[in-house]
Amino acid sequence: MDVKKKNINAPIIPTTISKLGDYRFEDCTTLRLIIIPTSVSELGEYCFINCTSLTSIDIPTTVSEIGNGCFDGCFRKKNEKEQNVKENILSKILYK
Repeated sequence: MDVKKKNINAPIIPTTISKLGDYRFEDCTTLRLIIIPTSVSELGEYCFINCTSLTSIDIPTTVSEIGNGCFDGCFRKKNEKEQNVKENILSKILYK
């Protein structure tokens, strides 16, 4: 699943995938929504780096490992909506 720098906004991740690899969605600046299937247990390093339009991500409890910098560059703007998205992601990571 090569999606780097592609013009996508809500990819469908197959349930046969167990890991989203390093840099998998790098620079997908139109990516807005991601729903990770329960088959996924790991998000690679910098998996969503520079996905500047990301506003919603569903991380299931099956994800037990999140790589370094997974969401770097996703939340450059500091408005309330984006801050809420960041807090939602962090709460899913820290309190699952």
